[in-house]
Amino acid sequence: MKRLFLILIIFLCFSMVVNATTIKFNPTGTHIKDGLLKIRLDFYPDVNSKTYIEQYIDVFARELTEKEKEVDKEGNFTAKALALQKLVPTVKQLNPFLCLFIVVDPNITKAQLLTYIQNNYGKAVITELDTAIKDGIKTALPTILKNKVSITSQAIATKETDIEKVNASLLGFEVDVK
Repeated sequence: MKRLFLILIIFLCFSMVVNATTIKFNPTGTHIKDGLLKIRLDFYPDVNSKTYIEQYIDVFARELTEKEKEVDKEGNFTAKALALQKLVPTVKQLNPFLCLFIVVDPNITKAQLLTYIQNNYGKAVITELDTAIKDGIKTALPTILKNKVSITSQAIATKETDIEKVNASLLGFEVDVK
């Protein structure tokens, strides 16, 4: 009975895995360049993508101590530090496979950003990006992204553009592309 229950729980966990790339707004990248407001979108790979295994990494569960960070003259961790690091617990972390800056109107809304993503980053484009990055074909990225890095071509950002207001209006934005 316990075994059947365990199998059922495992099945339910795997069936809840969303097979989608998640695109999230990252407020740390909002800035003005050449009079244009740019925001950062982070693309997180789905479990079946080619880049997933490289982006799902182990990170230390806590800050390393000075002894655990000790380096030699060349800047490499010492043997003692490496031995101590093996004792530090780790946790899994999923990193984005692509961080993209796009030009937006200073008054952009979540609905407008969602429409932009739906119109420009469907599953076929995501798969093409994933393949190009995994296969190391970085020269293909400009071709894939051509005409996809701007929501607007006429909105000019000024020094008065309130970056904090833009960040607050888009905070928490994320969408799954299936």
